[in-house]
Amino acid sequence: MGQSYQLYYFLLSTTALFTDTMSTDAFSHDWFDAQNHCLGHGLTIERNKSNHPYWTGAYLKLTPWINILGCYPDSIESLQYVVKKTMTISSVGMCQEICYHESSNKFAVKMNKCLCIESSIYLSPYNRLPASDCNFKCGDIYLGECGGESAYNIYETQEVHFKSMKRCLSLQCSTGDLRFIPQKCTETLAKVCENMTLPDNGYASNWRLSMEQCKRSQPSTYLLGNIDLNDSSLVCERIPSQLQVFWVGVARQKYISIDQGIYSYQINH
Repeated sequence: MGQSYQLYYFLLSTTALFTDTMSTDAFSHDWFDAQNHCLGHGLTIERNKSNHPYWTGAYLKLTPWINILGCYPDSIESLQYVVKKTMTISSVGMCQEICYHESSNKFAVKMNKCLCIESSIYLSPYNRLPASDCNFKCGDIYLGECGGESAYNIYETQEVHFKSMKRCLSLQCSTGDLRFIPQKCTETLAKVCENMTLPDNGYASNWRLSMEQCKRSQPSTYLLGNIDLNDSSLVCERIPSQLQVFWVGVARQKYISIDQGIYSYQINH
């Protein structure tokens, strides 16, 4: 699919010992040296192998920008060209990573189930469920959007680069200056829910609260997420004129991944 997402790595320790019995005197003690050393001996970095502090194979990653597309019945499992995977924990970020390696930029999460969906598959809005039907909890910014008892949350990544480490996305529709703007997720902004609804249930103080307010509205929806991140003007055409800058249903998630011996080249090249 030719995707070239930039992934950011946040390491989970401040001291290091390698997990095999080889001497480490000749190595500087950073995570990448530990990883390369273990790979050079046919190993990955394991846990629970020492009584002293050491690097583990666990690390935090930051996803590309992820759009939330909605809550759908679990009958989507039977769609053609869907790859089914099982995760060790429920994680939007981990499912995104799994499906990236399957060349899929559209994916779905139901607790620890992950579906990689062919990008060309059409998801009818008539099959959508209320956002309240997807109420399983997972972690980080997409806190309560990990599917439901009989439902999946569907997401999509798009190839965009905003050159920012901020993790929540807003849209500015000011005359003559239409653009998406990464923001700190704690910023105070207006919100637009799907179907262009503007719920009268409080001015959002942050991105997460905005999402919750949209889910509590009638009908129960999400922040507007089914949008083209490469065409801000097209999105702004649909927005009420009184709104200048507001949250959209797009964010980047921090999640824990485990080194499996396949990331060294990506990290260092």
